[in-house]
Amino acid sequence: MPFEGGWYLFVARDDGTLTEHKVSDEAAVERLSEDGGAESTAVLAGLWAQWMGSATQNALAAALASMPLVPYAHQSRAVYGSMLPQPLLRFLLADEPGTGKTVMAGLWIREAQRLGFIERALIVCPAHLISKWIADWERFFGGQLRHITAHTVREGGLAARHDVWVTSLELSAVNRAVREAIRPDRAGWDAVVFDEAQARLRPGTPALRPQPPPRHQPAGRMKCILLPSPATWARISGGPHLEGASR
Repeated sequence: MPFEGGWYLFVARDDGTLTEHKVSDEAAVERLSEDGGAESTAVLAGLWAQWMGSATQNALAAALASMPLVPYAHQSRAVYGSMLPQPLLRFLLADEPGTGKTVMAGLWIREAQRLGFIERALIVCPAHLISKWIADWERFFGGQLRHITAHTVREGGLAARHDVWVTSLELSAVNRAVREAIRPDRAGWDAVVFDEAQARLRPGTPALRPQPPPRHQPAGRMKCILLPSPATWARISGGPHLEGASR
């Protein structure tokens, strides 16, 4: 495989390992045989796998290599500059409607999973946004965002070790079985995203009071992202932003 100034030489050893060497002088390599009998598709697949493995380990935004998503600059800055560097994430991601908060939250989930920060995530949003989340996940992140319904809980669907789920705020508020099933100490969420968080976070409500972590979970382990509209949040909180918020 050529590179500037020489060749990459891949050597398959008897124990099955594959080593990589840089060769600047082609004459230093002795060709024992050159029968051209190797399957070209297998060779190309091996080279591609090696390249992808290296790119995944070294690229800043490796998850994007397998996505059709091309984030805007403000989205990249929020996810890679502010959110991912925080291993214990409590984040208020506030921006105007249409600026891609859904994309930023989804991109963070996928990158955090790749880096081993999280395994299982839950998205809680108003019922009318469920279809949008599922469609955006299909479009940008390869699909597989599963919807938690009352039927899901009755059938024990949450026992499946699927990595990302979405449920509605309304259902979890009125259906006790669903609310109990999605508790972190039962479902084992590593991260939770609350969309349209201003609908829930009102001064004086229990959601704004400090709560002790579940018994199974050390303080600060579970990550949380809030996605409010800044204009609505300003009316609720009495100020233009919350300390630590990102625009």
